[in-house]
Formats: sequence, structure tokens, C-alpha cells
Amino acid sequence: MTKSDVKDYLSGASESEVKNILRESVSSAVLRELGQKKLKAGFIYVGPVGDYGWTRAHDRGRKIVDEKYDWLTTTTAESVAPADTGDYIDSMFEGGADVVFT
Repeated sequence: MTKSDVKDYLSGASESEVKNILRESVSSAVLRELGQKKLKAGFIYVGPVGDYGWTRAHDRGRKIVDEKYDWLTTTTAESVAPADTGDYIDSMFEGGADVVFT
């Protein structure tokens, strides 16, 4: 495929199609660069997952992305006191997390 072929293909695509193509291409390129390494994300919750509030909603989002993306693994910590958050973050990174959400 030549540069001209790509330009012709993209010229007929909508803005959202172009964004999706770029998003998928960048994601694929990043994953190839990482050698297909799985990304490990840690999630730290101030309350229990069963509280039917913010923590439950946050955990539902975590489960959705965990199921959707095979290159992602997640770990959680529930009912973490704000004063202990730093220790939990450190522990998750020491356990191999690449990113931690609080």
C-alpha cells in the first residue's frame, strides 16, 4: 500500500472513522512496541465494592475494561483509608502495576 493509497482511503472516511483508525493504529503500534506485554492496572477504593455508590460504579467500569481488553489485567484494594492510600499505591507498583487509579 502506498502513501497515495492511504490518502485516497482516508479522504473518503468520516472524521469519526479517521479517529477510530488512528486510535486503533496507535494502540496496535504501542502494543507491538511493548512486545505484547500485558498492562496491569491497580484500582484502590475508599469503600467496599458492594456499597452501591461511587466505588461500585468504579469497579463496574474496571470489570468492563478488564473483560474487553485481553492486554489488560487488573487488581483491586477495597476499603482503603485515605491515610493508607500511599502505602497501597507503593504496594501495587511493587506488585507489577503499570498504573494505579484511586
